[in-house]
This record gives sequence, structure tokens and C-alpha cells, in this order.
Amino acid sequence: MARDHVFDDADVSLTWHPNSLNSLWASRSLAMNSVKFNFYGKSAHAAANTEAANSALKAVQLMDIGVNFCVSI
Repeated sequence: MARDHVFDDADVSLTWHPNSLNSLWASRSLAMNSVKFNFYGKSAHAAANTEAANSALKAVQLMDIGVNFCVSI
């Protein structure tokens, strides 16, 4: 996909196989599902108004952590 320039406009690419429940799954699947997520942030002055900021990067990092906890081994 990278060779075919699928990710040229992407800042981040995450992979996850959603299921109807969150648990470890010992089998394999060849399912192909696609979903897009948009993360929006709000900037604020670092010294004067940090509580007004909403970081899109932190939202992506939190989602990545959550997905990593759901990945089956």
C-alpha cells in the first residue's frame, strides 16, 4: 500500500480489528474493514491559557494506547 502511495496524504495510519467484544482471540481472520477517524485540536498559549487547549495529538496517542490493549496475541 505504501508503494502504491495510499498513505501519501495521511499523517498517521493505525490498524485495528474491531469485534463485538473486547477480549483476546486465539484464532486468525482475513477480514478487511476500513474506518476513518478525524482528530481536531484547539491551540492555546502554553504559558497563559493551557487549560483551554485540546490536543489532537494526545487524542491519537490515547486511541493508540487503547487499541494496543485490545489487540489479540
